[in-house]
Amino acid sequence: MQICPAISLNSLIKHFLILESDGPVNHQMFADGNPGIVFHYDQPISEGSQQNIMPGSFLYGQLKDCKHLISSGKTGMVVAVLQPYGIYALTGIPANTFKNHFTALEDVLGHQVTELEERILNAFSSEERIQILETFFIKKYSSLYSVDPEVRHALELICTHKGLLPIAWINQKLQITERQLERKFNIQIGTSPKYFSGIVKIHQTLKLFQHTPVSSTAQVACEAGYFDQAHFIHDFKKITGVSPLKYLNQSHKLAVNLFPAGV
Repeated sequence: MQICPAISLNSLIKHFLILESDGPVNHQMFADGNPGIVFHYDQPISEGSQQNIMPGSFLYGQLKDCKHLISSGKTGMVVAVLQPYGIYALTGIPANTFKNHFTALEDVLGHQVTELEERILNAFSSEERIQILETFFIKKYSSLYSVDPEVRHALELICTHKGLLPIAWINQKLQITERQLERKFNIQIGTSPKYFSGIVKIHQTLKLFQHTPVSSTAQVACEAGYFDQAHFIHDFKKITGVSPLKYLNQSHKLAVNLFPAGV
């Protein structure tokens, strides 16, 4: 279930996700250009292997590889999906520090997280958990780190044009060198402008797939700016971890970039 945040949090949080299961589950997630913070309750969850038990809350940066969150029993998760610059705005720590891995939230935000985890664990409903998190983030709002206007402008251009703009054109538009923009992106977004554009481009195909028959993958790829089917399939599998056909045949998607992969 996807829930919009309070309007006052829109510039930090894209949306919340509530994921609950009565039995064993293996959530497969891949890059969507947004970092996030996960709180879980009921049975423990692990990353990839049952031996790697996750803390009660953790954050993830920009993803490069597919990740698996596994539970052997009834479990629930509430995910605050942040804006692309969300980790930097919240912590002031270079976002590429968290690229492609999970980090215990307490290691980043300190002991205040312990009480927050307990409140999430003891909440009686999803609505109460969202309220607890919104209150927490609103209190953080006054101490957010500012995001470079050039980074914001570049993000807007990339997203508005669905990842199709050449990075050189963006550099020229912003009157900034390729090296300068890449450095700012790595610090505040956690990845390069080129890689971020690639994620946006692939997600445009995912949106098109929602309204297109499975037999039309080549047409969708072309509409999204791919003129080489092999290149499209390579990029798709690199980001999602599965082929376009396998993704399309997945009927129980929990979000565009999150679906059960079996236990």
